[in-house]
Amino acid sequence: MWLIDFIDAQNLINNYETGTSRRELVTGFLRTTALLYQQSADDMTRAELQTQTKDSQYAVALANEASMLADALNKLVSQIIQCDADYMAVLNGRKSHWHYTDGDGKGRPYPRKQLEAEQRAIAQQERRHRKELKEARRKHTFNFWNFAPLPELKPDKTEVQTIIPLWEAGFMT
Repeated sequence: MWLIDFIDAQNLINNYETGTSRRELVTGFLRTTALLYQQSADDMTRAELQTQTKDSQYAVALANEASMLADALNKLVSQIIQCDADYMAVLNGRKSHWHYTDGDGKGRPYPRKQLEAEQRAIAQQERRHRKELKEARRKHTFNFWNFAPLPELKPDKTEVQTIIPLWEAGFMT
């Protein structure tokens, strides 16, 4: 849970402002852990085979199964990485206004109506974001100059620091 909370707090995967995610970090983590598991399973199998006795056949079978599952896991992770890479190519095609229709690179350009609708949606999202930013800056400015009451303290008595409005000094636009 700590790892999930940390990754989410640092916006390492999900970017909530843009509504996008960076799955290459997840697939990299999958690749690393799958390889580490495979290395461990192979070492375990090798050790079991070297020291096997009549009584340790069950342990040898389990070690072999873990090694085979680790191989399958690595193949699956490779397929996931390839699928994500193909999907990233599709997304890059969309940025260039191109619909890929298969894995060989065939496709067609966006229809004009779809292009206009996407541009309108992007402009609307940008207007909404600028409006939210302007409202947040207004609240922080009023709080800083004592024109409005400061935010209420949380019930757990966590302290709140007032933001210094650097945008009024020309540091941000």
